[in-house]
Amino acid sequence: MTALTEVMKRVLPPKWLGALKRVLPPRWLDKFKRIFSPKWLGRIRFHLQPKGQESWGGPFNGQTGRIQIFKAILHECHPIAVVETGTYQGTTTHFLAQSTSKPIYTVEAYGENYGFASERLRGCKNVFLEQGDSRSFLRKCVSKPNLQNGPVLFYLDAHWEHDLPLAEEIEIIFSALPESIVMVDDFQVPDEKDYGYDDWGPGKALTSEYIAASCQQFGLLRFFPSIPAHEETGAKRGCVVLAGSRKIVSKQEPVRVINWTLEF
Repeated sequence: MTALTEVMKRVLPPKWLGALKRVLPPRWLDKFKRIFSPKWLGRIRFHLQPKGQESWGGPFNGQTGRIQIFKAILHECHPIAVVETGTYQGTTTHFLAQSTSKPIYTVEAYGENYGFASERLRGCKNVFLEQGDSRSFLRKCVSKPNLQNGPVLFYLDAHWEHDLPLAEEIEIIFSALPESIVMVDDFQVPDEKDYGYDDWGPGKALTSEYIAASCQQFGLLRFFPSIPAHEETGAKRGCVVLAGSRKIVSKQEPVRVINWTLEF
């Protein structure tokens, strides 16, 4: 019996405990929001909605091609740690933890998602989950002593509507750790219109134009999926991989699941 179950039994009337699993989320969330903090709402939702544990179709949006890219980078570049922004409900984070024994540092801004992910990732000993802003989190990460002696793989997925921290995230990472490898989710893939990407209006679209200044400042090469969108599975969201270190770039070039470009 979990500590969460004990708390629920002390706080909720017995008739609620049986009813909770039979009602739809909009009905009980409104009631719970008056009692529990967002973090506890997320923890409770994890146990009451097991189907919600596979959000977006699975890790990396349910995309087998993206998983191939990630595994190829692990194999070729041997990162000493993985840093993720935008944990959401921990689906991809859980996969990362199963794919490598290296430390996984991850941050989620929203309390309810943080609570959900904290329950999901409870048994993952190499995962270090925080709640907060991705930029503040990254500033702490890049100064960690154990991340100074090799390439770190960053997976950036904290962009959402009004808040688009990507340009700042790239600057924070490559200013401190120039040998980093950065994978950005929801990014436009040139000449592949069927890959989805985030576009929140003028100046807020995740495109090559948006990161052009950062690529020029840090001498970054851009790597895009070589897998056509029609062969990809899941949500078919685009991505880009960024690297500037010549040593890292030389290891990326043999990876068959990505193409690379010299354009800045």
